[in-house]
Amino acid sequence: MPVQCRHCENAPCAHACPVQAIRQEDGVVMIDEERCIGCTSCVLACPFGAIEVSPVYRAGHVITQSGLTHRANRTALPRTAASKCDLCAETENGQPACVEACPNHVLRLASGISDSPPEPRREVFFPRL
Repeated sequence: MPVQCRHCENAPCAHACPVQAIRQEDGVVMIDEERCIGCTSCVLACPFGAIEVSPVYRAGHVITQSGLTHRANRTALPRTAASKCDLCAETENGQPACVEACPNHVLRLASGISDSPPEPRREVFFPRL
């Protein structure tokens, strides 16, 4: 089961970030990778476990952190930053990739306000054995 960001209204991860790299824009909690220092405060604050800290890539290459080296062989260590679902904010059509790729069309982006009334619940009764 995927662990996805719930884009909390009063996001605990944003409050935990010491450099204000996490902000909310139009109901979407966004992480500014350039501002993030990889401290993992947001990872600990997220009640859903939806944030991970991973190496930063540019043009297919790992970016190294200046001044941070491996103790044994003095090689540069990768720069890390927090990442999570951003509802595919960079896409043109506004739909997350997971919604578009779902083969059974069961995923949809909820706006918080029900667009249509919920379907009536069907009750199933099983006879006692």
